[in-house]
Amino acid sequence: AVHGFKLTEHDAQRIVLGDWRSQGSVLRWNSTGPELTTLDYG
Repeated sequence: AVHGFKLTEHDAQRIVLGDWRSQGSVLRWNSTGPELTTLDYG
């Protein structure tokens, strides 16, 4: 999940990854911004 908030009067984002019980998560960041990918353990 991506949450927007203010940090010292600046816009910021907090990115929360999954819990890793049933699936994994990978966060990649490039010139276009963040990409969150989900990994199935199945």
